[in-house]
Amino acid sequence: MIALAAMCAITTSTAVIPAYADSYDDRVASAQADEKAAADSVAGIESQLAEVEKQAQAARDDAEVAENNYNAAMSNLTVAQQDVANADAALAAANVRVEEARSKLRYLVQTVYTTGGGSLSGIAPYLTEDGMDAVEVRKIAVDVLGERASGELREFEAAQTAADQKAKAAKAALQRQQDYAARAKQAKDRADTVAKSINDTLGQLDTRREELVAELAQARGVTLEAEQDRQAELDRQAAERQAAAEQAALEEAEREAQQAQQAEQAQQAEQEEQEASAPTQTPTQTPTATVAPKPTQQAPAPAPKPTATKAPVATTKPQPAPSKAPAVTSTTNPGAAVVAYAKQFIGKPYVWGGASTSGFDCSGLVQYSYRGALGINLPRVSWAQGATGYQVSKANARAGDLVYYGGHVGIYIGNGQMIHAPKPGDYVKIAPVYGSPTYRRLVG
Repeated sequence: MIALAAMCAITTSTAVIPAYADSYDDRVASAQADEKAAADSVAGIESQLAEVEKQAQAARDDAEVAENNYNAAMSNLTVAQQDVANADAALAAANVRVEEARSKLRYLVQTVYTTGGGSLSGIAPYLTEDGMDAVEVRKIAVDVLGERASGELREFEAAQTAADQKAKAAKAALQRQQDYAARAKQAKDRADTVAKSINDTLGQLDTRREELVAELAQARGVTLEAEQDRQAELDRQAAERQAAAEQAALEEAEREAQQAQQAEQAQQAEQEEQEASAPTQTPTQTPTATVAPKPTQQAPAPAPKPTATKAPVATTKPQPAPSKAPAVTSTTNPGAAVVAYAKQFIGKPYVWGGASTSGFDCSGLVQYSYRGALGINLPRVSWAQGATGYQVSKANARAGDLVYYGGHVGIYIGNGQMIHAPKPGDYVKIAPVYGSPTYRRLVG
């Protein structure tokens, strides 16, 4: 009986354990499922936040494309306006030559009349603007005034033909100007519409971001304020990393600029030394080559000294960087000067169509920096700048190269960084090169 009771007790105890274990396992599994669901929810919300930022960047890119289209239209309009001015000036000059030729004919007629050489009645109708292009004019003029009129008429006809061509060119230039003016207006209207739409879109995206941050706080089981603080801390850390990268890029650009300046000075010192030694060679060879009398040969000897050595130094020293760059491309990078020049504008606001110290758009900053640093005039719009120079690989990119995205352009400064004017509402800054741009080298 005792053995049977013991067996029953064992059987009873072993029957209770599985029920308890199942309940515990269920609770663990449920907790794990809740944790996974919360993690999935957090990941999903963070993914939505990333998508919001992606949409915001796409909206800014659309604004930049619209701005570049407007800048391109305005650039074309400016060229067309200059073409009209040039065509009008050419037409005016051609008309002056026509009147000069007409005056010569009038003078010829007056000469014939005063000397009694013939009647004026036959050619008088052709001395006005309407009559001078008649086919019979040469025959009548030659009959009445003699062979001398033939040359005068040829000169007049050539002047009149040239004037007619200039008039057609002026008319065509005016038509082009009107076409480009219409396109510029359309581009501006489009840019204004895009800007308004983008402002609305960015406002909606900001609202959505706030909602997602609130959802993220709930999913993490923290207060909204705590999640906002966490997001602010993430932004602060990102800003610190960006600032550190910018500082490193600035120091690298300064180092390259200093090296370029030192190499430039060394190159010039070497050139001056070579020029200074040149006069000592020419006087020794010149007397042996010419056996002319000594007084006449000795006197000019001092003269070559200032002209052969000093003059080149005086003219070479103040030359700007672009003229020196081809001679020193093996040891220096003129692009470093562009970077050094551009960095003074860090913090300047992004201004739509801006190309001055008051503010810049992307292509305005590039154009202003290249002109200011090297005296190189680049096109005004990014797509035209992206067609200048020649392409280099990412691995071979160096300071001063253009970083071209199609609708956006910046200046490479090294270490995977560029200086650029990013977008409306932003400012000139140093930032990592993103995406897959092309690199264009303009100098060196």
